[in-house]
Amino acid sequence: MMKTGICAWFFVLACSAPLTAQADAKPINLSLFTPVQIFPADTSIHGVRLSLLYGVNREMHGLDVGLVNRATSSIYGLQWGVVNWGESVLNGVQLSFVNYLGGEGVGAQIGTVNVQKAGTGLQWGFVNYSPRMSGLQLGLVNVTDNLNGLQIGLVNVAKNGFLPVFVIFNFHFE
Repeated sequence: MMKTGICAWFFVLACSAPLTAQADAKPINLSLFTPVQIFPADTSIHGVRLSLLYGVNREMHGLDVGLVNRATSSIYGLQWGVVNWGESVLNGVQLSFVNYLGGEGVGAQIGTVNVQKAGTGLQWGFVNYSPRMSGLQLGLVNVTDNLNGLQIGLVNVAKNGFLPVFVIFNFHFE
């Protein structure tokens, strides 16, 4: 039942993205590797993108599936691949082995290695890093400078935690 609900949420999100699309955004893109893709890298995609090897677009709103998925601006929805790379903001979920976000995220990063500039929500992986984290970091190694929430893992580093480094858990609530 839980899986059905999650799948339905992502389907609704992907289908509703074109309804809020900008005039210059495209509803779908297919990429072998950039620049071999239907629409060029400076195009926004509000819908679905399939990147067989490596796909780059300005904005990605909706469902983003492939080996390496990259957005040079905002990501709203689900990125699902081997490597997900966002350079601006995330409102949604990055699900892969390596997730990188150069801006602020609201939602979840789930993967082996998760890195973001700032986040609100969940980081779940072997190694999680975010200079500012508000929410839950769950992994073997969790690192942040400024925590407002909870870390659970083998090694937990939070400069403002109840201790700067602690095993099993660390926390700080503002």
